[in-house]
Amino acid sequence: MTLIFHGDQPVPFSASDEVIVLEPVSDDASEDALFVVASLLTHQCVLKFGFGYMLTLHRLSRQKITMPVTTNASGEQIIGWEGMHRHGRALRGRAERAVDAVLESAQP
Repeated sequence: MTLIFHGDQPVPFSASDEVIVLEPVSDDASEDALFVVASLLTHQCVLKFGFGYMLTLHRLSRQKITMPVTTNASGEQIIGWEGMHRHGRALRGRAERAVDAVLESAQP
C-alpha cells in the first residue's frame, strides 16, 4: 500500500488495502477542474468495479475515460480544462452551500 500525505488533509483518515493517487500532468488542470475529473472517474470507472473486482492501478490504467473537449485555434480537439474549471467551481460552490446549510441546521 502506498500512502501519500498532503499538508492540507483536513482530518485523519484510514485507507483500505490500496490507495491510488492521481496527479495532474497538465498545468491547466486547476483544483476545480480536477474535481470534475474525479467525478468523471467515479461515474465512468469506479462503478464498474465491485463484487470482488477491486479498482487497482492496473485496471484503472486500462480504462478509457471520456473527457470534455474543445477546439483550439488550429482546429485540434484539446481537453477543455477551462470549461471543467468553471463547472467544477460551480459544483464545489453548491456542495459547500449544502454542507453549510446542514451544519447551520444542526446547531442549537
